[in-house]
Amino acid sequence: MAIIGSSGDTDSIAINDIDSWHFDDDSFAWSADNIHPSGNRRDFHHNDASGGFDHHDCCADFYVGNHATVDDEAIDDETPRNWPHDNDASLLQDHQRDSLLRTKVDGAQTRPEEGPSEDQHHEAENEEVTQVMQARRAQVLEVTKGFMPIDEGNALLTAATSVSIEGPFLEVGAYCGKSSVYLGTAAENRGTVLFSLDHHRGSEENQAGWEHHDQAVVDPQTGRMDTLPFFRRTIEAAELEDAVVALVGKSAPVAKAWATPLAFLFIDGGHGVEPARQDYLLWTPKVAPGGLLAIHDVFPDPTDGGRPPYEEIYLPTLRSGLFEELPDLNCGSLKILRRL
Repeated sequence: MAIIGSSGDTDSIAINDIDSWHFDDDSFAWSADNIHPSGNRRDFHHNDASGGFDHHDCCADFYVGNHATVDDEAIDDETPRNWPHDNDASLLQDHQRDSLLRTKVDGAQTRPEEGPSEDQHHEAENEEVTQVMQARRAQVLEVTKGFMPIDEGNALLTAATSVSIEGPFLEVGAYCGKSSVYLGTAAENRGTVLFSLDHHRGSEENQAGWEHHDQAVVDPQTGRMDTLPFFRRTIEAAELEDAVVALVGKSAPVAKAWATPLAFLFIDGGHGVEPARQDYLLWTPKVAPGGLLAIHDVFPDPTDGGRPPYEEIYLPTLRSGLFEELPDLNCGSLKILRRL
């Protein structure tokens, strides 16, 4: 499962979502209503046996046969087509095979199979909404500040969606909300909630003078980092306010007061030795049996990145005997483990 992937406008028209087909046996003509190319309603009318199409309210430029109208302007066979086929015969064959399933028997036109059921319509509508939402969140992720690569973010989404037990999700470290979009989407899919914990003052490596400092997230009035406004805009833009709950505070005091077993825990907080050690000691016991633990920025090779997430969280978790690693869900510096 992925939010980010190839995207963009397409000129192709889906012909599988058909509400009704109507036939006029006298003229051997047919028409199709309520075809939904790219989510938009279109009406097509086949006018004569030559295969000509008229269409109304349609942005795509295509036709079949010897004559068609596009926005009331006549076009002929020389006009290029925005259609997967370059000849009418193959297109009609595809129509017959995939949609019409029509045959001519003793000079009479048989009716096609019945259209999709109401449940199938609802499934198609839900799938369309899902695709639109994924595209919207992909756009949000592209402009959100953060340090989560696309492949690792999608792996995080996959792992969180696959968790086999019920319960809330929690992430330690949110920054501007990039990981929160992935995890919030998974929580939404699972009918649960992501608690996103961060003091929003930036980790040690985010401060002025360090490699990952960003002056744009510094509050000009206080001179301190404040990523909370960025985080809130991200969650709002991704339409995840019902699935993501912000916890604004330091990790240790919140962990000491937290009592609810977690179905999924993501640790991507402070990368210093002491913050990483505290996150391991205070948060990993909160994962329920069967729940998953995800740790970010785990670099066994010190030339690849900082050591604390590896030495203070990942290795102690394995040594505890309470978790097993799930290599098939790992991706890059993201490691996934299951609580036994």
